[in-house]
Amino acid sequence: MLTFIGDCHGCFKSYLYILSCLPKDAISFQLGDMGIGFGEELIIPNEYAQHKFIRGNHDNPELCELHPNYLGDYGFLKDYNLFFLSGGYSIDKNYRTPYVSWWPDEELSYSQGTKALDLYRETKPEIIISHECPSILKPYVLTNAWKKEIISSTESLLQTMLEQHQPKYWICAHHHKFTKIIIDNTTFVCLDMLRQTMLNKRLAIKGQHIYEIEI
Repeated sequence: MLTFIGDCHGCFKSYLYILSCLPKDAISFQLGDMGIGFGEELIIPNEYAQHKFIRGNHDNPELCELHPNYLGDYGFLKDYNLFFLSGGYSIDKNYRTPYVSWWPDEELSYSQGTKALDLYRETKPEIIISHECPSILKPYVLTNAWKKEIISSTESLLQTMLEQHQPKYWICAHHHKFTKIIIDNTTFVCLDMLRQTMLNKRLAIKGQHIYEIEI
């Protein structure tokens, strides 16, 4: 069973509680904006080594690289036919402090993006997880017109990936609005804060909202 978890923003106790409620054999992926680098340190017990996270725009990339549960900037997990891509754009970066609450390398570099796209084309995954979403999903997760007009390099890269290959499932976060919609051949799920969705198995956790996706 694969579980996907939305933005955390430093709510580490709530995140660890979610992990404690999952079955012992569950695998989870937190979709960025964990809140790494904003003061409190995230300590994940050794028994939760299978629970990973990618980074968003509200994570310190350098500290993420040092964390044992960080999945990486991008890559393909063959066992799950899953591709992941980290990073995101902060629309409020002008109001943040560099290297304190905002990091200039919050998005992948052009070179990293090119290599990620090549790997994506090669692997043609069934599932992709990312912090941001491709452009096609923005009308369904944003209501603010001026935000729709901002196209980040991450969003552009994700849209290019979608145009190159349509996965069966695309699961993202970032916009803090739960959305589940099928566009063409892809089921998109956008998770809001600490919300979870799962593949393969229905599970009811007291006090949590969980949505099953059938594979």
